[in-house]
Parts: sequence; C-alpha cells; structure tokens
Amino acid sequence: MEPKQFNPNTFYQWQTIPTRAVAQAVKYGVSIMPNYSGKKLNVYSKKGVFLCAIGTAGMMDLHLYKIAEEQGFYPPGTATKRRKIYLSRMGMKRKSGPAAGYYNLKILWT
Repeated sequence: MEPKQFNPNTFYQWQTIPTRAVAQAVKYGVSIMPNYSGKKLNVYSKKGVFLCAIGTAGMMDLHLYKIAEEQGFYPPGTATKRRKIYLSRMGMKRKSGPAAGYYNLKILWT
C-alpha cells in the first residue's frame, strides 16, 4: 500500500479555508472567498469590492505546510523553511502596496 500524500486541492473550498488565512485577512482589513478558476482566494475590501485573486490552486502555502506538519506529512520546521524560500523569491513585490503580491504574502505566507 502506498503512503498517504497530502493533497492541497482539498483546501480553499468554502468550508475548508484554513482559519489561519481567515485570521490574517481580518488582520489586514479584507475578506476572502474561495476562487474556482485556478486561484485559491479572492480578496475583497471591507465594502465588498473585489481587489485581487491570490495563490495558485494546487500549490502549497504556509498554512497548508503547517497543517501537513501537524498531520505528520512533513517533518517539523518544513513550513518555516518554505516561508524563507518564498520570501527570498518574492523580493520587492512584498513591499509594494495593496496588490496581489502583497496580499499573497500577508494572507498566505504570514
């Protein structure tokens, strides 16, 4: 029998948005909803205006790495290592104002 694999596609549907991602969205004054066209989440302003779509469906982010660590799919510390790699790859995009890269960092990788 093959070992179980962590499937990131089972998350970011309406009922399964990680609570960590919801908490981060509230912290930055936006709301999030699932996106069903290749992205993970749609980001909306407090007034309900669409701002951007973030994350690629099927790809891991900090919250999913933490969930996978808790379930024993990855060794402890993997999420922290992957976050450092993400931050080094993003560079200046994370310092720009409210845009997809900014919300991707603040909601999915913080």
